[in-house]
Amino acid sequence: MKETNYSIWNNFLWSKKTFDQLEGKKYHWIFLGWILLTVGAPFLGICFPAFAIQELTSKDEIWIMVVSVILFALGLRLITTLQTVLDNEQIMSMFMGRIDTAKLYEKHLLSIDYEKYESSEGQEKMEAARKAVYWGNEWGIEAFMLQFPTVVMNFIGILVYSVIVFRIHWLVLVYMLVTSFILAKINVKIETYDNLHMDDYIQNLTKRSVIRADVINGEYAKDIRLYHAKSWILKCLEELVQTMSKYWNGKFLIALKEQSLSVIFGLIRDLAVYILLIYQIGKGKLGIADLLLSVGVIAGFSVWMSGFLLGIQRMHLNNGTITDLRNFLAYGDVKEEDKDKEDVKQPGEAHELRLENVGYTYFGNEKATIRNVNLVIHPGEKLALVGMNGAGKSTLIKIICGLYQPTEGKIYLDGQDAATIAREAYFREFSVVFQDVFAFACSIADNVSCQLPHLANRKKIENCIDLAGLRSRVEKMEQQIDTPVTTYLDENGVELSGGQMQKLMLARALYKDAPVLVLDEPTAALDPLAESQMYEAYLEFAKDKTSIFISHRLSSTQFCDRICYMEDGEICEIGSHEELIQLQKGYARMFQTQAQYYQDDWDGMTEQEGMVEAYEG
Repeated sequence: MKETNYSIWNNFLWSKKTFDQLEGKKYHWIFLGWILLTVGAPFLGICFPAFAIQELTSKDEIWIMVVSVILFALGLRLITTLQTVLDNEQIMSMFMGRIDTAKLYEKHLLSIDYEKYESSEGQEKMEAARKAVYWGNEWGIEAFMLQFPTVVMNFIGILVYSVIVFRIHWLVLVYMLVTSFILAKINVKIETYDNLHMDDYIQNLTKRSVIRADVINGEYAKDIRLYHAKSWILKCLEELVQTMSKYWNGKFLIALKEQSLSVIFGLIRDLAVYILLIYQIGKGKLGIADLLLSVGVIAGFSVWMSGFLLGIQRMHLNNGTITDLRNFLAYGDVKEEDKDKEDVKQPGEAHELRLENVGYTYFGNEKATIRNVNLVIHPGEKLALVGMNGAGKSTLIKIICGLYQPTEGKIYLDGQDAATIAREAYFREFSVVFQDVFAFACSIADNVSCQLPHLANRKKIENCIDLAGLRSRVEKMEQQIDTPVTTYLDENGVELSGGQMQKLMLARALYKDAPVLVLDEPTAALDPLAESQMYEAYLEFAKDKTSIFISHRLSSTQFCDRICYMEDGEICEIGSHEELIQLQKGYARMFQTQAQYYQDDWDGMTEQEGMVEAYEG
């Protein structure tokens, strides 16, 4: 997908529209009020000494002068207080805008096309977009939006102060503009250093966090001690600390250098201007009150200029993160791709799956992982897909399930081209248990239903847990099906064993009750006896369903109507267990090799019988 490079103005309009939709338009008035008060408060503060002197030297009665000064001071305090309130409101509204924008990022993350999500391109886009919402208050969309009113406010401040400086002398204004611009450029160099080195610094910070997480992870503690990894880990941490220290030392030295230059240059500038002001007083062209006002304006002029240029620079630097976010949100949009696609014509029924010349090549690879696959899986059929590791079984399953789109050939669901079916509609027809099982850090019930609690059918959850053989374990839990899985978010959570996790995944598949059941090596963590019992449970559940069992262990094959044996991305043999044994090719060799681990004489005994006998005997 071609990326779009957006201008600062275009990204501002997009960010504003996004915030308007998420937060409403209240923050517009907050911005306006904050700009006016932030410009007005310091200007009135500068005017106050001049006003006080003018009042005290006037011929008005003393009580009038005192009341005037007190009212001016109270008004200034009120404005300053309102400015602080609006400043906090502005920061909070932009913070909430970033948090809500992060929800857009997360929502897209959960719905993006899986193939694009898994690709290196997708991972890079995802990480680049993450900066816009997760790198804190001073980076990304929050900082970008906050800089716009800051730039406007500083620009107005420059205009107001320019008028006053021009009254002193037009040459003073030109001199102030030039010198303040140079000072501002000096002051933003530290910001440039930060942005040049931020990516490397964040990467090192992440590495350190990962290593520290490994150190406190109980699962790794045994290996760290047994393999004497302590010195190696400490050395890695020390190297990271040294690298990060270089960043801070570099930043400190640049800051010291630039601040010193700023002070020296500022003194030279102010000295020249003050000499001119003193000259004006000597000529009688400037009074004491005017002198105080002029000194304050001149002192604040460079602050406005520095703030203006710094705001422009920060918007420019953060513009890239907004562009990355927008490009990611447009990348792999399944809804956009599916808007003109069809629904499944026979939803909820046992389907026929037909693969015609299906091939798949991973992005960036020259060699195809899957080649020339032609296969018909009949409605209600139980098919085993077997082969050694790396044969392409899992890739083929991802293609059949619609997670990958074939780079060659077509897949048909009941004669309907799968490429014409909306992705979500296609997914609804599959219950899949993958080999890399995992549980969400929520309750047993939530893990089974994968739905919001008020939408889940608790009776159905209980029934699925029974069918999956997990009842005895759940009954020992204090909160039963409401017990949290893992202790990540709840100290009262439970840790399930590998076999229990796979039973939980079976319960999840049972709950979905889709017409096509796919099991991608779901028993890899089980012993042979438990594996036999698990497959019996699967078979009971798979009645009247189109079922595909994937394994490099052959304990599932006897349960199936047909077996497909894969080698190097191709289906080499198809038939029943007995037919493939008689061929004495790849499947037979694999079966015989595995069987010898469970019995001395495998002839006449299936692998499943041998494994059960080995455990019982």
